[in-house]
This record gives sequence, C-alpha cells and structure tokens, in this order.
Amino acid sequence: MTGIEGDKTVRQALVLAAAAGVVACLSGCADRANDLDTYYGAAAQEADRASTAPSAAPPSPSAPRGDADPAGQVTAAQLTDADVAEEGVTPALPTPPASACIDAIPSGATPPGSMTWQYPSGSRLSQEVNAYTDRPASQVLTELGCPGEELTVDVPVGADSARGWCADTECTVVLARGPLLSALHVVASTPERAAEAAQRLAPVTAKALQRQQ
Repeated sequence: MTGIEGDKTVRQALVLAAAAGVVACLSGCADRANDLDTYYGAAAQEADRASTAPSAAPPSPSAPRGDADPAGQVTAAQLTDADVAEEGVTPALPTPPASACIDAIPSGATPPGSMTWQYPSGSRLSQEVNAYTDRPASQVLTELGCPGEELTVDVPVGADSARGWCADTECTVVLARGPLLSALHVVASTPERAAEAAQRLAPVTAKALQRQQ
C-alpha cells in the first residue's frame, strides 16, 4: 500500500468514527427529555395544583363578649342579697315606681333590672339598673333631674360619676359607669337615716357595676 493510499484509509476511518459518535449522541439525546420541556412542564403542573387547591377559609369573627350584651350587663350590675347582707335586709316585693327620681330615669336598651329589700324597721331599699347603647350613662346622669335637694355623694371607685337627691325621708343615689346607670333608693324613718344609708351603699353599688367587665 502506498503512502497516499494509507493516508486515505486513515481519513476514511476517522470520518466513520466521527459519524458513529454523532449517531450515538443523537440516540442518547432522543432517549432523554429536553431539560427546558421538563422545567416548563413541572411549572405548569405546579400552577394547576395552586389554582385548583381550596383557598384557606377566612378567620371566623371572635365571639362577642358577654359584657357586650345590655341585658347581661344589667343583670351583672344588680345588687345581690350577699351584697347588702350587712344592712340586715330581706328581699321584698317591689312597689313601682320605687321613687319619683327613679321614675324620671330614661328607659335603656332593655327592660331595667330592679330589686327591693326591706329593713327590720320597715324601711326599704330599692335598686334599678339601666343600660344605654346610644350614649354614655354619664350623659344620662348629667341630664337627670330629680325632685328634692341634692345630696353630696363622693364618686366611689368603680363609677364614672355620681349624683344624689333627698326628698322628705327618701334619698336616691345614682351612679354611672360606661353604658350602665344604677340608681339606689332608700326610704327610712328620718331624712338623716335615708341619707346615711344611701351614701353608705354607694361604694357597694359601684362595686357591682364593675362586674359588667
């Protein structure tokens, strides 16, 4: 074999080897999914899953507190037998209106809560509680006018404001806190005893007003 023929044979062998490598590469690529196709296919599937997944339900509103209910507020602020036990009174049937002052109090958002007790001497103690949703109870108290002379009442802890009136042997102390107005009425044998009892029970009435919260 001449040198020229040998070179020609080598070149042919190299061409055939290169062609075989290209064919092998194409065959391998044909068996493997294209990287871009795989990426976009996975992204599309993820988007489909996101669009079909159920959306999270919105949080349910918090349950209203019991003290937001005017009727519940009135009940909580009413004096109990235990609250007035030191007075030595016993429950008695109400005799509406308990007083001209209590009768002058504007109606609240719900029927008022009323309680009546009787002293061994025959004197009487009454309470009426009203709740307002359209204005603060202090505003109602400021506008309230009762017959008789005004009674000096210190604002006890638990109340926003306080006022009092006495007529003959009857005294009424009215306390306001938030939406609640609590009126305490005492009928005694003398004006002095009525005033003393009303003033003495004002802090007890204010403490009951705090039970609304």
